[in-house]
Amino acid sequence: MTLAFFTECKKPETKDTASCDIEFTLGYSKNTLQFNHTYPYGSGMNIQFSLLKFYAGNFYFERADGTREHFTDKYLILEEGKYSGHIGELKAGSYVKAGIGYGINQNRNTQNGADAQVGTDYPQDDPLNPAADMYWGWAQGYIFMKLEGRIDADGNGSFGDPNDILFSYHPGNDELYRAFEYTLNFSPEAGKSYTIAANLDVNTLIHNCDFIAVQFAHPANTSGNQFIAAKNLVDEWGNAVTLAVK
Repeated sequence: MTLAFFTECKKPETKDTASCDIEFTLGYSKNTLQFNHTYPYGSGMNIQFSLLKFYAGNFYFERADGTREHFTDKYLILEEGKYSGHIGELKAGSYVKAGIGYGINQNRNTQNGADAQVGTDYPQDDPLNPAADMYWGWAQGYIFMKLEGRIDADGNGSFGDPNDILFSYHPGNDELYRAFEYTLNFSPEAGKSYTIAANLDVNTLIHNCDFIAVQFAHPANTSGNQFIAAKNLVDEWGNAVTLAVK
């Protein structure tokens, strides 16, 4: 008797996605921004930035017919030395727009959010763990961004004079979360890798900020000058960032 054995041959799965990263490049007008470097500010003053750290997340890519590929609850911390990160695997196709959220949306931001969990329950290396130093324990919510620096108010080139100013802006409540949509014509091919080049002009970002009038803006609520100052900052994310594909 002859026995025949048949083995079903399976075709290897075909990958239908592309790897997608994002990389922010910081500028100040037409110059590359460098921390603790002097730039003109206001009328006859100078400014230096010592810190810019922020969350970007809830990315999406939109096709011409309005359908989207979402990366819900994907958050990156962008900071000096690491203004880049992996968004995820994006379906191959043609896209015309991209969306970015700045901060943590209200569903996850505080303990009142529908998807919230205790910050320390996230893995130690997760962007949402308090170890990232972007969490207010007293408010049980996240700091969406940190912008810090100093003003040479008399324009004499020294930043240590008595009248010179230190500023610190830490927006971080639900009303200061911002999501913006950008034009991005992009046709990723399956199996390839792409990087979204996000150019951030910090001069545009601070366009409506008056660091002389309000030097400290860590608003705990939606009233007062600190909230208004922080709002003036985050409202400019849409104008300050432009996207392209590397």
